[in-house]
Amino acid sequence: MNSPLTTITTQNYRCLAALSVHTQPLNVLFGPNGVGKSTFLDTLWFLRDCAIRGVESASSDRDHGIGLLWKPKNKQRL
Repeated sequence: MNSPLTTITTQNYRCLAALSVHTQPLNVLFGPNGVGKSTFLDTLWFLRDCAIRGVESASSDRDHGIGLLWKPKNKQRL
């Protein structure tokens, strides 16, 4: 029998600087646009892809044109 994920933690992934979620049998994601709901789901898909195809292959498919690592926004604009 497979063990469920009990905690999902991500750091510096796309728009998520740091996140830790303790999962339950039923989880609901909600919030305004642009807060990272889809990115959170992408962390699960990325984990799945790493297990199936390997880290290098999974990473190369995750670019989405915006990069994988979180970068804080520059507070000063020129």
